[in-house]
Amino acid sequence: MIDALYNSLSGLNTFQKALNVQSNNIANVNTPSFKSDRLNFADMMYQKGVGKGTQGVNVQKSFAQGDIKDTHNSFDVALNGDGFFVVQNPRGRDDYTRAGNFRRGVNGNLQSADYRNIMGVSTSTTPKQVLASDPKSKIFDGSYVNNIASVEIDGKNAFTSINVKTTDFKATAKDDDASLHGNGYKTAGRKVSDIEKLKATYARALSDFSRNPDVPARAATAQIDTITINPSSIDKTSTLKVTIGKQIVKQQYNTSPEKTLQDFADRISAVTGMTASVDVKTGKVTIKGLEPGLKHDVYDASLNPNKMLNINLVQKAVAGSGATGLKAYAKALKTAVEKAGANFLQITNGVKNINGEALPKLDAMNLNLSDLGFSSEGKGKMTIAKNGLITINQQGSKFVVGKLELVQFRDNLSLRPMGDNLYARTFKSGPATLAMDGSVAMENNYLEMSNTSLAEGLTDLMLYQRSFEANAKSLTTSDDFLNTAIKLKR
Repeated sequence: MIDALYNSLSGLNTFQKALNVQSNNIANVNTPSFKSDRLNFADMMYQKGVGKGTQGVNVQKSFAQGDIKDTHNSFDVALNGDGFFVVQNPRGRDDYTRAGNFRRGVNGNLQSADYRNIMGVSTSTTPKQVLASDPKSKIFDGSYVNNIASVEIDGKNAFTSINVKTTDFKATAKDDDASLHGNGYKTAGRKVSDIEKLKATYARALSDFSRNPDVPARAATAQIDTITINPSSIDKTSTLKVTIGKQIVKQQYNTSPEKTLQDFADRISAVTGMTASVDVKTGKVTIKGLEPGLKHDVYDASLNPNKMLNINLVQKAVAGSGATGLKAYAKALKTAVEKAGANFLQITNGVKNINGEALPKLDAMNLNLSDLGFSSEGKGKMTIAKNGLITINQQGSKFVVGKLELVQFRDNLSLRPMGDNLYARTFKSGPATLAMDGSVAMENNYLEMSNTSLAEGLTDLMLYQRSFEANAKSLTTSDDFLNTAIKLKR
């Protein structure tokens, strides 16, 4: 009878604990990424074949995937698969969470709902590169009104963004000074036409580079041709002529041989994407394509119809490749923009790709573009890709600002729950390691919800309640038996 009392008491204690566990599950049914608990039951010792009650051995987490809910919030990220975000605690150590309801902190960092820094690979791993007209201008401000290009590049060693803007070249373009006649002279309209053509060329080169950034680097060069016309052979009856592509350039005699040669060079410079200069003493006309890698058919040069002129190919057009080739196209566009009196600015930045490496030291990730040295305006629309790459879109320019790195453990069940949706590693869980490719994905604008099943939880609550009542009845019955035995002894 005494044993029956203790058996019943063990049942009361165990089912009370089970009620606490299951009620906690139900209380957290709306907690993002909450993982439900389960009390594991076991019988106790036996004496002469008779059991001594029940006990709760341990409380075990279920890391089953929770439902994913669309929140339309760009700061929400759901994990689909086995993995954890890395969170920095106030002591500077790493904790872990699956809750992706993030926010922008007052310091610009990506933070959890309770103001802890979310850790990842920051832009400091790949220094910013700048190609600028003005050495003092290394950040996009309000004067850079023309978006030329913005592209993300997934390279072998880094995730990179390239953003190019210019100031208003249409407003600043002016006809060249008269002193430049015969030396690359351009009108305002021709300068703008050159820029538009070079923009398209640069866009194609950038697109090719983004598709295959790891090709061997090769410099790009522009085509250069020369035509030599003896100034003494030019008279009032002369007409200079050359065909470039499908465009015929003609210049009749004007005032003097020198002036005629200058005008001829200016007419060639008026061809979009071309520039020409002349040495009036030797009569050597140099024709240069502004677009690297673009072959021009230069032919049918003559001084009067009956006197053909030799065309010398000085430099072939070579299409560049890789980062070196892309730089040549950017410089060509930069030169054209500067000739129109405007400023060109290209900012290249990124984060290191650490796939396949050991887990490195992770950093807090700043989302403020002004703090990062990209734009005078700090904020923009954040996007997080499935691989964790964080970009900020601002007025048509998209900047890579960091990359979330997910971790995994040898044994998730051995992680220590700490509250606030956080877990700490233990000796049994093993150290955090980089999540394996394809094992987990990040879903931006979504949240993983609690994996608590209300139907199962309420059913278990009723079962535990009835079990608690049964053990209470067993306790009172044992007490009645004991009371009867005591009375018989009297």
